[in-house]
Amino acid sequence: MTQASSTGRQVSVDNAAWTSRVMRTRVFRAYTVQRVLTSTGRWFVPVCLLLLALGFNIYCLGVPSIWFDEAFSVELASQPLPLLWHIIFDLEPNMQLYHLFLHAWLGLTGMLGLHATEFVVRFPSAIFAALSTLVVFFLGQQFLGSPVGLVAASLYMLNDLQLIYAQQARSYSLQLLLICLAWYAFLQALTVASRQRLWWLCFTVTTTLAIYAHLFSLVILLAQMCAYAGLFCLPQPWRDRARGQIRAFLISLSAIFLCIIPLLLHLDMFKTNWLPVPHLTDVAHLLLAISGTNRIYLLALALCCGLGLLAAVLPVYSRGGGGEEKGGDPCGRPSSFHREGRGRPQGSIHLT
Repeated sequence: MTQASSTGRQVSVDNAAWTSRVMRTRVFRAYTVQRVLTSTGRWFVPVCLLLLALGFNIYCLGVPSIWFDEAFSVELASQPLPLLWHIIFDLEPNMQLYHLFLHAWLGLTGMLGLHATEFVVRFPSAIFAALSTLVVFFLGQQFLGSPVGLVAASLYMLNDLQLIYAQQARSYSLQLLLICLAWYAFLQALTVASRQRLWWLCFTVTTTLAIYAHLFSLVILLAQMCAYAGLFCLPQPWRDRARGQIRAFLISLSAIFLCIIPLLLHLDMFKTNWLPVPHLTDVAHLLLAISGTNRIYLLALALCCGLGLLAAVLPVYSRGGGGEEKGGDPCGRPSSFHREGRGRPQGSIHLT
């Protein structure tokens, strides 16, 4: 009787150990599958956006013939490097970065036996534009959530003006990519608690390159300065963040100014007398041009911009300026956002 009872207890212990091993194995497998699916899902939308944007950009890329400005850029980039350097730094300082890149691109494609056809010379612009769509998505996802990032990237990708310049052998797509990266680095430097010096360095480099890609990027830099000044008008913690980062911001501006001095020395050579004097009515024409003369698209764009601003500002005011003291950050993200690296909760796995 005693032996039978001992044998029964041993069998029960063995069954419990076997059940425990099976449960641990199932939990480990489920956790592994969840990590794989999470990692795959995290990159599924960005990759699809990139491929879709690239498809839009390269559709009929080589059909329209090269027009005057494109022919000028291609001919300029085809010159020997010493002559090209002399022209872009003495006679034609605008789009210096793009002309240097196009010179290298034409040299590479020439080594591969590819002629400078419409498709070949425009292909880099299509790549830059597709990457810009990706940066816009990450920008919206990082600060306002994935749905906002997806809507913003879709609006950007389908914008008529963006699609036009994505298929031109000019510097506009490269400029847009660098501007998007500069805004991303700028906002990251103001909101993250770590690697702030790295983000300010990224902001300095991308902004400088954007100015060398196109002089109108100076207007974007002015907009960023106005945005930084506007942070002092917001409640805490934005105001505290702006005050805490003012030294780094001024250092970045000084570095940008020093880097673009060679470009600024040639600004007096630009002739703009042929441009008409702008009026207030030209603002409406500009907005229609940005929307591709589609009023419905323009209305949707304005609505999305307004909702984005409300989503960014209202949480700050609703907390009464105590976001950081309550465990959040200026963007309304929970304190676990920076610890986990993402804006989603990290939970355990329960099997039934």
